[in-house]
Amino acid sequence: MNEDDAIGKLLEESEGKEDFIVYGAKLTFVDLEEADFYEVKLNGKKPIMANCDFRGVGDQGVVLVLPGLEDDGGNNGRMITVSLLGKELDQLKYKLEREWGINNCSSRGF
Repeated sequence: MNEDDAIGKLLEESEGKEDFIVYGAKLTFVDLEEADFYEVKLNGKKPIMANCDFRGVGDQGVVLVLPGLEDDGGNNGRMITVSLLGKELDQLKYKLEREWGINNCSSRGF
């Protein structure tokens, strides 16, 4: 059974109620948006920011979606981390600059 079939079977069995899917066949998408990173306490204090990293997954890179820190109004954003092969990273950077007006990304690749 290949990876795509395994993921399809997992979704079928769980009726789509899984929190997140970790592995994909080429590009890996990891949705940890519902993870409780900000509820963990270290020495009695919650984190100001939480992040994580995945290496060696998927053939073409990983897209990681994490929850952002909740503000005083109870709203939170998302932190998106994208790790791609060099050529694809350059293409993404170009599209972000040309189509979205984002030209100053904070990443080692940019």
